[in-house]
Amino acid sequence: LHENMHYELAKEKGIHVGVKASKELAVKVDIPKFKQIFLNLLSNAVKFTNSGGTIIIEANAEGGNWSLSVADTGKGIEEDKIQKLFDKFYQVDDYMTRTQRGTGLGLTIVKRLVELHKGSISVESEVDKGSKFTVTLPFDPSKT
Repeated sequence: LHENMHYELAKEKGIHVGVKASKELAVKVDIPKFKQIFLNLLSNAVKFTNSGGTIIIEANAEGGNWSLSVADTGKGIEEDKIQKLFDKFYQVDDYMTRTQRGTGLGLTIVKRLVELHKGSISVESEVDKGSKFTVTLPFDPSKT
């Protein structure tokens, strides 16, 4: 968590990053692919959270699965745009008013990598209050 540029950028922006995870939680993942999932979610949270905001990273066991969530107090996403978030090249902001750069591929890639782990991703968001992305995965994807 603490050894990436997104965490450093959060500190520079004055964003508090909290972690709620059990040290005993043991899972099987493809490390490079999972790192890409995590870093993309963290990057988006940092990008869309203003100075003084908060990002909470949480990992929990849930029956035969476990979940990782990245929640922020950022600008949030309008309800009618949430369903399109994982579409290729889709960006919430209009190209004329966009303040953040990106290709619109990050969440598409995240969704595909989550599916390769035999998992799912969901989003909860409220405009001006923030967003929460939750990835749910089996403890051992090779056994599903």
